Amino acid sequence: MVQGNIPCIQTTKKDPIDNPIDVKEADQAMDFFHGLDDIKYAEFKQNMKNWWGMKSMQPPKTVNEIYRLAGVWVKPTARSETCMAATYHTGARKQEKPKDDNEGNK
Repeated sequence: MVQGNIPCIQTTKKDPIDNPIDVKEADQAMDFFHGLDDIKYAEFKQNMKNWWGMKSMQPPKTVNEIYRLAGVWVKPTARSETCMAATYHTGARKQEKPKDDNEGNK
């Protein structure tokens, strides 16, 4: 099917089922890593990138490796040091009137 000199899109478009895209497992793993929730896994992702940059750890090769690392990651929680104190006050003490210096001079 041709419309003028330009072939129709229908004939040039390849069916993805017949022509699947071959994505490497390592690329899928990194896609999964970057798709992790930034709120929950922000520190995990930061540490992983730092470790990979320092060559202290190799990037995982499979999605399962990233999944397991993220699953056992312990999210640090902010510790709030709260102190409890109590004070006691009794009303039994009588308040004395201050002495006026002018009264003694009269």
